[in-house]
Amino acid sequence: MRRGWILLLLLAALALPVIALARRKNALPFAAVSMGLCAFSLLGQIFEYNTRVNVQDWSALLDTSYAILFCAAVLVALSLVLNIAACLRAMKQ
Repeated sequence: MRRGWILLLLLAALALPVIALARRKNALPFAAVSMGLCAFSLLGQIFEYNTRVNVQDWSALLDTSYAILFCAAVLVALSLVLNIAACLRAMKQ
């Protein structure tokens, strides 16, 4: 069930800057909420990893560690780029 919430937070974190780009004004609140959702999504993933450590599911940890690292890096990079673009576009107008 946690993975569903993590995915929902991730999608919201990426959708908010796109909405801010479409609105073309007042992007700062969207950017702040988006970065907060990005942080909560990553925090949820850390809790998921901790659950696997507690049950000592070492094979699952070893199998998924690189993919989770890659996905986290992509999430942060995309979120930063989209939020910066939304803020810059709002500042132009």
